Amino acid sequence: MTSLRLMNLQHVKSFYPGTHTSEWPLLKNLEVCECNRVKIFAYKIPTFQEVHLEGKVDITIQQPLALFETVAFPNLEELTLDSNSTTEIQQEQFPVQSICKLRVLNVLRYGDNLVAIPSFMLHTLHNLEKLNVRRCGSVKEVVQLEELVDEESHAMALAELREVQLHDLPELTHLCKENFKRGPRFQNLETLQVWNCGCLISLVPSSVTFQNLATLDVWSCGSLVNLLPPSTAKSLVQLKNLKVGGSDMIKEVVSGGGGEATEEIAFCKLEHIALVCLANLTSFCSGGYTFTFPSLDHLVVEECPKMKVFSQGFSTTPRLERVDVADNEWHWEGDLNTTIQKLFIQLHGAVHGFLSLNKLSIKLPRLKTKVLSGKKYLKQLRNG
Repeated sequence: MTSLRLMNLQHVKSFYPGTHTSEWPLLKNLEVCECNRVKIFAYKIPTFQEVHLEGKVDITIQQPLALFETVAFPNLEELTLDSNSTTEIQQEQFPVQSICKLRVLNVLRYGDNLVAIPSFMLHTLHNLEKLNVRRCGSVKEVVQLEELVDEESHAMALAELREVQLHDLPELTHLCKENFKRGPRFQNLETLQVWNCGCLISLVPSSVTFQNLATLDVWSCGSLVNLLPPSTAKSLVQLKNLKVGGSDMIKEVVSGGGGEATEEIAFCKLEHIALVCLANLTSFCSGGYTFTFPSLDHLVVEECPKMKVFSQGFSTTPRLERVDVADNEWHWEGDLNTTIQKLFIQLHGAVHGFLSLNKLSIKLPRLKTKVLSGKKYLKQLRNG
């Protein structure tokens, strides 16, 4: 058997009611959805004494789908757990050999789990490429690092992860907390999408880097004040698409951190930035860093009424020649900071206390890409 799906089986308690162990040597895809009475994971068979209490069969003892005293799923590549209240995994039930080849993990609609991936599971998920966590009402942390105390464990944790999708997690506060000033390296992560996580206060700690991240999409995370620390922003050398929207508390994308103009943050491959519906956004960064965007040719700034300048330091954008602010409306005043300043003045009238910023003298080629306006982008984003 290579694939097994158990869907909406409200009265099923086990795959097989006997006490024999089961082995699934070729199973690659396991999906268990809304089967609340099925106990998927267990470490051992219930003993005779546990099953028979004072001569009576204890009907509360359930036979699990897979016993981990055998290597139950040696070739499992994709696991989906959806609305199953009895599948919480304890450390003593989880030998590392059980799902060591897992590539895709979907955790959906769980009400009680506080952590999507507890630290003891990290030791076996060395091949995990995609993590999808959605509609889990109690999850406060995605990755737990408390037990990873040595450098080698941190280096190996989720090293092959390429895509993370986190949707509708109302209690999520951190993807992972700072731990001994080290975090998972995420050296192969390419896509990070975080939507509708209203309690998120920190995307990642300053120790986390994203050397291969190509798409960062953060929407409706109302407790975020800034998106990235400068140390993480400097690692985004492969980033191509940055989308931030629907978050009323965000004041800046990159936290200021006292940066100086002599310190450069280069987004070498960033082509598209969308800043949409950010009621308190004042700038991309309040620090004095010099930002370079050699590939940027599409910028949307829509419904950001408090944005006075793009950044307090210099920003070089040799390919950019317009800022889209509404449907079929765009502006350009020769450089990025001046354009944002004039948009703010048009919206609010005379501005007092503006910093004097030097204009950038740049020759701009004609923009050849098709522009998606802010409102159309917003509609597309909301529709998934």
